[in-house]
Amino acid sequence: MNKYANAQSISIDVDIQDDHLKMQIIDDGVGFDTAIAKPGIGLSNMKRRAELFSGKLSIDSSPGNGCTITVQIPIENIDALEIKESAKS
Repeated sequence: MNKYANAQSISIDVDIQDDHLKMQIIDDGVGFDTAIAKPGIGLSNMKRRAELFSGKLSIDSSPGNGCTITVQIPIENIDALEIKESAKS
């Protein structure tokens, strides 16, 4: 994010809400117009990874106002991954 955002501050918040895990990455950088900007490789990869867990990624940003990236993943899909990974061990 520092490479493009020129942010002075970046925070990552993770929370469990109802039936999903919610993660927000928030910066105070330059922001961008989401209607014009095309997602780069990093954001595309994040979106693809969220979708692998039946999750979703959203971006809230505007020029001069920083950026908030929100990822929401259903908890049942996280639990299924943990069971699958445990079985490999």
